[in-house]
Amino acid sequence: MVPDVADTMLDYVRQLKRHSSGRRALHIKLSSLERHMHEPYYRREVASALSPLVTKKGARLFALPNADSILVTADLTLDDLAAPIRDVQKRLRESKILAALDPVIGITDPFIEWFDLEEEYGDFAVYVERLVADLRAGVAAPPGNKTVEPRVEHVHSDTQASIVPKVEQKVHDAPEVDLAVIGKAMKDLRQADIGRFVRAETIYAIAGRTKPVPVFIHQHLDLPMLVAELAGRVDTIDHWLKAHVLEDVMPMMLELYPQLETEASLGTSFRVTCSAVLSKAFDAFDSASRGKLKTSRIIEFSLVDALTDTQQHEAAHRKVEKSGYKVAVADVEPMSLRWLNPEMIRASFIKLHIPEGGYGDWLSSEMERDVADRINKIGRPRFILDGCNSTQDIELGQRLGITLFQGDVLS
Repeated sequence: MVPDVADTMLDYVRQLKRHSSGRRALHIKLSSLERHMHEPYYRREVASALSPLVTKKGARLFALPNADSILVTADLTLDDLAAPIRDVQKRLRESKILAALDPVIGITDPFIEWFDLEEEYGDFAVYVERLVADLRAGVAAPPGNKTVEPRVEHVHSDTQASIVPKVEQKVHDAPEVDLAVIGKAMKDLRQADIGRFVRAETIYAIAGRTKPVPVFIHQHLDLPMLVAELAGRVDTIDHWLKAHVLEDVMPMMLELYPQLETEASLGTSFRVTCSAVLSKAFDAFDSASRGKLKTSRIIEFSLVDALTDTQQHEAAHRKVEKSGYKVAVADVEPMSLRWLNPEMIRASFIKLHIPEGGYGDWLSSEMERDVADRINKIGRPRFILDGCNSTQDIELGQRLGITLFQGDVLS
């Protein structure tokens, strides 16, 4: 385990001693499932399912090197946790071990260890100390269950039934994507003309009501179109297929990027995965990049990718910086700036995006002031507001102090 990650988690848990009221903690043990379920894709799926709790509800998520996660919530009920935990179960539904369980929200089982910190902070603190010690010693198995059973809130029978995760629940609003489809897509991917699916969006600087000024170009893969061509008509991209395609396509994209020319005065940014940066494909890409071009190229990571495997992200980040490129971190929701440690985002640019559902569920005068204050402290020139689909989005960004914008309204 990376020492500073362990220390960060331990320090955070120790500070909870005075702030345990209304909090819960969960140890989600992906390591207890089949070996193939420990792969980075499934780690990302767990992190993605829990991300609304982190970005909107003030929870903290720690990704462990054995594929497990520690989640600490802030003043959430069991009903609040039901939907994201069901989402975790749904994303891992191919696990036979998990399918054999009969999980109930709030009750410890072999997959999730639950703690009510208001009553069990001491047990949790000891548990985390043991967990970190075992991980540092190279022990793969998680520590044994705590001796004190968690307190389960009283719920009515109909509510209790509704929060039991239905692991085998089928999704009927999209065609099934099975192993045969995945195999065909992977085979066809090697012959696909990836360049046809590369799209470009210009990031503009907008000051007040002045005319937008182009700053740099963001090159990205139109993944839905690529998957639709490889696997046939798929209304909703299966998460498993998406991850497999990304793992295979990113090295191909790195081979392609040096050929993507932009206007001489503009830089270029593009998204990569951490694993792609640590591959030989990135070494070849780096060798093909002339020295003066490196400072005008911005390599973009997803915050979800960073949270999923912190150790891998740290290694990828160091490699990119050492090679001379600038770094951007994307998929950051504005609300997360209230808790996000800016020192964790050592990047030239931080790309915020408008949350799904618009502004109604999260934006208030107090939140707007808090986010604007954080942006000002971190550094206004570093922020880009992505996903701008209307002038209202740009007006919001300007109120927050942002001057760089990306989205359909500018295309």
